[in-house]
Amino acid sequence: MSSDICNFDREEVIKLLRERVSPPLIGPILLFLPEDRGCRRKAYKNGRCIFHAEEKDPLLFKKELDKELKEMEKHGNFNFTGFTFPNIDFSGKKFDYPTFFIAATFKEKVIFDSATFNRRVFFDGAIFHQEAGFLGTKFQQNASFRGTQFQKDAYFEGALFKRVVTFWGASVLGNAEFSGSVFRSSVWFNLAKFNGIADFMFSIFYGGAYFMDCSFKKYADFSFSTFHKQVFFKTSKYERGYLVFLSTIFKNPRITQIIGYPLSRISFMATDIEGILLVPAPVGNQEILDEIILKEIKQKRINDSGGEYSIIQLKEMLAPYITRETLQLEYKLVRKCLEENRMFTDAADLFVKEMRLARERLPKNKYFERLAHYVYEFFSRYGESIDRLIKLALSFIFLMPLPLLLLYNPGVHMLQQISPFGMLLKYLENLEAVAAVFMQIRSFKDFRFLENAHVTIEILIRIFAIIIFGNLFVAVRRRLERR
Repeated sequence: MSSDICNFDREEVIKLLRERVSPPLIGPILLFLPEDRGCRRKAYKNGRCIFHAEEKDPLLFKKELDKELKEMEKHGNFNFTGFTFPNIDFSGKKFDYPTFFIAATFKEKVIFDSATFNRRVFFDGAIFHQEAGFLGTKFQQNASFRGTQFQKDAYFEGALFKRVVTFWGASVLGNAEFSGSVFRSSVWFNLAKFNGIADFMFSIFYGGAYFMDCSFKKYADFSFSTFHKQVFFKTSKYERGYLVFLSTIFKNPRITQIIGYPLSRISFMATDIEGILLVPAPVGNQEILDEIILKEIKQKRINDSGGEYSIIQLKEMLAPYITRETLQLEYKLVRKCLEENRMFTDAADLFVKEMRLARERLPKNKYFERLAHYVYEFFSRYGESIDRLIKLALSFIFLMPLPLLLLYNPGVHMLQQISPFGMLLKYLENLEAVAAVFMQIRSFKDFRFLENAHVTIEILIRIFAIIIFGNLFVAVRRRLERR
């Protein structure tokens, strides 16, 4: 090939894609590449045309680009594959033909604000070194951002996506602003990585929204957004980012799935989640995010293993909405959701926290109600623990005979007069008496060696037994009702 002709070809595109995109995505991207005829433009520097050259005169580039756009319109597509752009402004431009920015490089700030893509557009494997502006941009057909790299902030606020949009494997090192965007069809963020804040506030998703194995290093905010169809969030328990669903609407909860996120990293404040499939990460008993934030607000401290800055921002955003009342309601909604999904162990832990919040809300002069709460929690964790009741009952029955031996069995304190075997027999006699009273079937007066026992002791044993049996009845009933 003559040195006067640009030597950029399909192999160069593949090389760039291999450097920027994960291998499984390269094949689908190559399927949509325009017909390969090589660049064939006049060489500008180092065997490359002014569009594919790394270094160039920005003014000359703009002048040549204006000419090239007219040529592209004649061929019925805008093919910017592999182009290296200096500072460029496509504000308000209409792209009436299929547009290809595959493996393109935007070295400086690029603006697509209020632009309109009337046909398909591909930014697959493109890299934005500076800010990328798509404010109010309209994507009338499919838009693809597979493996696209945004090394600074990406602004899609108020954008309109009428057809399928794919951010599969994309990465944003800065903040990703999608607030107020409208997704008329399906949107895919599978394997996408957000190192900054992902802001989807006030967005509307008319089609399916898929965030499978998506990584949020800080948090993703879906406050006041609406999901009309299927929603799928899935990640591993090692995900450190937060999900915020503040007053979010799920129109089809039966096909909404949120899997793998710890409850300590999700906020459902003022959001109805009845019917959704919620499967938290199996990390054991834990508080939900909004209770953690409430405690931080009260104690004026920061303790965030995932990054202090994130929790500070979440605190500032959610603080006006978090009270004991709203938090208790959130616990109730999440707990019912888990019960419906038959995750009873996790739901039991949330019920205990829900009841503790109810206790904290009691007026200070409600002494007996507070006492009832403490007793109920101590004996059976608010009816959620059968094991604790059985352990308490057995411990009481086997330990109570010891003080009875000392108080009402003459000679026991004189150990030299009683053999170990005799002591064991006396202990068993008192054990029988305590067990009989505990089971409400006999009285101390039925046992000659305890006929002088004070009636108060028997009353206390019976009251303790009634509390145990009452809590046991409630705990068993709760278990059976869930089956």
